[in-house]
Amino acid sequence: MQKRYSLEAAIPKVAEMLRDKGLSIAINSGNEPNYHLIVNSEDRAARIRICHLQFDENYNNSALPYQVYKIKAYPNGKRDSFTLRSVDFVVGYNPHDGSFACVPAHIFNNQGIACIHQKEGLRHEYYNSWAELNSFTIPTVVQRQQTSREGYDPKTGSDYEFHRDVMEEDDSVERLMIMLEHGTVSDEDKKELIQRFRTNYPQVDKWLNQRADDKPNDEWSRRFGI
Repeated sequence: MQKRYSLEAAIPKVAEMLRDKGLSIAINSGNEPNYHLIVNSEDRAARIRICHLQFDENYNNSALPYQVYKIKAYPNGKRDSFTLRSVDFVVGYNPHDGSFACVPAHIFNNQGIACIHQKEGLRHEYYNSWAELNSFTIPTVVQRQQTSREGYDPKTGSDYEFHRDVMEEDDSVERLMIMLEHGTVSDEDKKELIQRFRTNYPQVDKWLNQRADDKPNDEWSRRFGI
């Protein structure tokens, strides 16, 4: 009997596969998130949506000597390009044969569908391969132009408001927050992660300094020395 796909089972399975590669993984626990996992290593970060790597019924009677799959990247089949704007990769997983495909988000067409050939066909390079993820590098931070938020007052504004403003051009604060809240690595590793983000992302350094002034004795200050 063919195993049925479920997102609830696929997320921890893909997370386990990535952890086996030595990557640091956090699961996004938000309500219907655009992405399900965030991956961080020394110099890489990626937001990943998990989907079903389905057998493509259009090839049921094909003479091809290998399997052809497809991934539908939009949740519930909705055609909504916004749902891929905050995603770097879509990983399709097939519970029947244990295969996967790691596909850059920009590959998907307007319907959010990508056809994946098992062997020397269309997009076969993504099948059972993490090569694209391995070569993905965090983009250089684009310095934010001065905005009305430059006069932010930590005593009247909230973390979320400041975070939302920073996120308009730089998602480094969001990625760090997810890793600190949901990452499975030790607090010592998280301290090292904070230092890397401080060094590489001016917005993170600014946000952490502002947060330290606003909340000098909270849990993060005690655990991570912020």
